[in-house]
Amino acid sequence: MNMRKMIAVVLSVLLALSMLAGCASGAPAKDDTRSGLTVALVVAGTFGDRSFYDSAKAGCDALAAEGIQVKTIECKNENHIQQVYHAADAADVVVLVGWEFYDAETVALEYPTKRFIWIDNATSVPVSNVLNITYAQNEGSFLAGYIAANVSKSGVVGAMGGMDDATINDFIVGYKQGALYANPDIQVEVIYSNDYDDPAIGKECALTLNEKGADVVFQIASKCGDGVFEAAKEKGFYAIGVDSDQKYIDPEVIVCSMCKEVGA
Repeated sequence: MNMRKMIAVVLSVLLALSMLAGCASGAPAKDDTRSGLTVALVVAGTFGDRSFYDSAKAGCDALAAEGIQVKTIECKNENHIQQVYHAADAADVVVLVGWEFYDAETVALEYPTKRFIWIDNATSVPVSNVLNITYAQNEGSFLAGYIAANVSKSGVVGAMGGMDDATINDFIVGYKQGALYANPDIQVEVIYSNDYDDPAIGKECALTLNEKGADVVFQIASKCGDGVFEAAKEKGFYAIGVDSDQKYIDPEVIVCSMCKEVGA
């Protein structure tokens, strides 16, 4: 790189850092376009998971503290399309949290003046008023697998997925690769809870993995994962959280978490 290019790069970095510092240290600039703005948050499941959905809720709570009108809707794993319509009727911006909102692109076309944000999945074709947000969860899970393999004493680690679907398996693929990268001889056991809400099911799945020798279990199942933490505490093995930083729930057994920071 010649001197001129190097100077340009350095100046660009300094400018970016100064802008970030200004944003962090000062109060948010007043934005008149936000006056009267209404945001509807629609989650596929329910709040109270201390993970995926609660992270989104925390983001909306922060918006509400800034004076934005916020409405929240819990689908409770049913009637997703109806709830999207309700949200579109009530808000300027509709935030859909969960891969289950397959009909988002259809609804968005019927509400061209509304803005939609779909988190954890994407429309089949680009839609002008829909922002798709997906994650490199395989990369974050690679790190989780690497950590799990290094923590494990038994040479066996486990993962509990909520469903046997593309999104969850993206986590698991990365987790396996990370574990194998740390230890080519590691054994990775996988089980699906087929549930996102019942900790009792999660606990049963975690105990099954532990019986197979897993002394570290990665939970990828929202509130169902609370049961993994319970099992880990009872049986003396370790767990890894998901989507939010869950270590605070039980620092003695939760090694770390693979965070998506949905609220941000």
